[in-house]
Amino acid sequence: MKHRGILTVAALALVSFAGFTPAASADETTWVIESANGSEDVWTQDPSDTTSVLGSEYYGSNLQRWVYDFDHDTLRNIGTGRCATAVDRDKIKGRACDNDDPGQKWTRRGSGNSRQIVNTEFRTCAEYRGLNAPLRLRDCDAGDAKQQWYLNEP
Repeated sequence: MKHRGILTVAALALVSFAGFTPAASADETTWVIESANGSEDVWTQDPSDTTSVLGSEYYGSNLQRWVYDFDHDTLRNIGTGRCATAVDRDKIKGRACDNDDPGQKWTRRGSGNSRQIVNTEFRTCAEYRGLNAPLRLRDCDAGDAKQQWYLNEP
């Protein structure tokens, strides 16, 4: 039994290292969330849960892939397994996923190619702040290009 556990851990490590990602279930979809302001920067989660979600250049990492769970309205980072969480009303950080945490509830607003990503607890929108800068939550403004996001399938 001990060997089976070691083999399972080794297999999971290999899958993670090789960049394979588990398929999203029918009630989930995977996105690379790209700024629609022309920068082409995407949401990126650092492996540390004390670090904000950043806008960075796309380099194809699992740290830049997010699973949206339609049943729980959460955004889970594939690379870290953490969920995007509204913190202190204006920050977005990766935290352990908790379906009961209202700071982890997100919805999409708008039509057309781009959408606003709205935190339902604070009713604020994710806003792009520049290359390698932390995303911020601000009052929603549908006319603000910094609050518009493309939800691209990887």
